[in-house]
Amino acid sequence: MATAKYKRNYRGEFEARIWDGTYNPDGSKHRKRLVSKKSSADLERKVNALKSQVENGQYVQDSDILFLDYARQWLHTKKGVREKNTQRMYENIIEIHLSFLKGIRISEIRNSHFQLAINNALDKPRTCQQIYITFKQILKMAVTDNYIGAGMYEMICSDINLPKYTRTEKRALTQTEKDAVLAADFTDREKAFVYIIYSCGLRRGEALALSVFDFSFEAGKNTLSITKALIFDHNTP
Repeated sequence: MATAKYKRNYRGEFEARIWDGTYNPDGSKHRKRLVSKKSSADLERKVNALKSQVENGQYVQDSDILFLDYARQWLHTKKGVREKNTQRMYENIIEIHLSFLKGIRISEIRNSHFQLAINNALDKPRTCQQIYITFKQILKMAVTDNYIGAGMYEMICSDINLPKYTRTEKRALTQTEKDAVLAADFTDREKAFVYIIYSCGLRRGEALALSVFDFSFEAGKNTLSITKALIFDHNTP
């Protein structure tokens, strides 16, 4: 006769504590208490069902965290190391274009909320693209943090209609423009800045961050080291 996997506790219940896919504040795994008054086999069915839900991303923790609060947390956590302009773009999307979701919990977000965020900015196709990217990334972290299930993520993000957006194509300088760069009446300071950008393909911020220590004029081996960039927080460098 097979031995029962679970034993009765002092209350006469079959009991097990199983990880529910979430974590405690100290980083340890949070375990959910499962019980059965029927049998060890009945408890084992409950344990296997919970484990399957956790593995498939279907089990989520109950939380009252609001979507906007979570979005701000996402910005701080995931985009804190990005450039200021990139951070500001995400912040603008959250605080301006997702502000209508104030008071709605992350667990209450639905496909209609996502589509409405897009619809509210239909006259700005590029902004709609940014809303789409931001919304999906926030929800992806919510899946990882177990606030919504993977299946719910797919339902929220499916069949979102976006306005047509045509990216402005970059082009190389024409020969006339190249000749104009070399013929322009620049001061020595202006000429140094423009020629470095023109010859080395630097961005403005990379050129502005250069110092004398970035140049090396060894015999037969002149080098320029690009190790940093100057960025602007509004108008403050």
